[in-house]
Amino acid sequence: MNIWLVRPKMIPRPMDSHFKLCMSPLLALILIKQITPKEHNVTIIDYNFRVQLPKEKPDIVAISSTVDVADISNKLALEFKELGAKTIVGGIHATCYPEYFYECFDSVCIGPAELIWHRVLQDAMSNDLHKVYSSQTPLTEDDIPILKIMQSESKYLFNNIITTSRGCNFCCDFCYNSASNQPLVNRKHEDVIEEIENLGTKHVLFVDDNFISNTNWTRGFIKKIKNMDITWSCAVSFNIINHMDLLDDMAEAGCQSLFIGLETINHNSIINISKKQNTINRYEQLIKEIHKRKMMINASIMLGIDGDTKESIDATLNWLIENKVDTLTTHILTPYPGTKLYNNMKLQNRLLNVPISKYNTANVVFEPKSISKKSLYEKYLMVYKKFYAFKNILKRMPKNDTKRKVEYLLFNLLYRKLGKPISYITYKLNLMTRIGKLATWLSYKIK
Repeated sequence: MNIWLVRPKMIPRPMDSHFKLCMSPLLALILIKQITPKEHNVTIIDYNFRVQLPKEKPDIVAISSTVDVADISNKLALEFKELGAKTIVGGIHATCYPEYFYECFDSVCIGPAELIWHRVLQDAMSNDLHKVYSSQTPLTEDDIPILKIMQSESKYLFNNIITTSRGCNFCCDFCYNSASNQPLVNRKHEDVIEEIENLGTKHVLFVDDNFISNTNWTRGFIKKIKNMDITWSCAVSFNIINHMDLLDDMAEAGCQSLFIGLETINHNSIINISKKQNTINRYEQLIKEIHKRKMMINASIMLGIDGDTKESIDATLNWLIENKVDTLTTHILTPYPGTKLYNNMKLQNRLLNVPISKYNTANVVFEPKSISKKSLYEKYLMVYKKFYAFKNILKRMPKNDTKRKVEYLLFNLLYRKLGKPISYITYKLNLMTRIGKLATWLSYKIK
């Protein structure tokens, strides 16, 4: 059969550039291609690039959808049906809110592709597709394959991405982990190491929800990669502050940047999102500990949580600058359909009647409690603008640390402040991968 695996075009947020749209390949589609029997012809189509569809019509089109592109996914499904294709949808939004796709798709897949895809193919070949497919057993480490084809994805900014786990040990109300019922699964150490070796690079981006969900697993893994002479980045939960020995090991093993969901510095807000692992009065301590180990912190901040006000958002911005937070990712609180937050807001009649495409963390899709919708959106734009103002980039600049200073400037100036014009030119000239390789080389070589 002729199979197309499709990634819809992302809807950019105000701060997004072509670097974001072309950041990395979608691992889910690479995985599906790899586990598909070789007798089938599989093509990955990413609409974030200029797309020229294959001449041969598809027998199956499988689309991986997030919530903000759900309408685009449905539209594509109807278009592909006109070509005579069977249409299938999967991904996190299909798993957590499958009913949104029932009308437009032939089949909706709920759960990990490794446990579903072969059944889908068999039924498609028998012309007996079911409306819904869901995994009958929990995912295990033995189900997750070693990806070996990343090298061929040569058009992206970065191709050096790896997951070491699925799921998270926490269940915050706003996160899809509160809806997907996906248990935490860590991969085998040797499988992840083989995948690193397959990449043929000295710099790796671990893209797990939480790299330290299982600290015992992480400790064992760090010991095994200490002598691989690589640099790497990852996302961790705030409770890393309770494991300073692990933070030491990570720094010694080449970790250079940590993405951490701080979410808010407002004590009245943190209790409203069930993020019990965050202890606000220890935030400054953790930032100092990370910087002391010559690592950067990318703080994720969420605006609009119950308890947030215009004044608390202003105070948050000042706090981030004063504490020299290296990079910032800001979101407007978004109740993704299927999550605990969504269900609670629906019961409270606080959800606004807006298109689902607005659910991309850059729009106000609910009725805030202590700030107006207009003010919340304006503050969201203000935080980005002021945090990445030239004077504040200079104010937050690392001192006496050449390596971190280079990484800091790469992100703050080239990716964020000047990212839109630079990435547009890079995209037009088809230089994404070369720019990514240069950034990777600088991150690894400069000591």
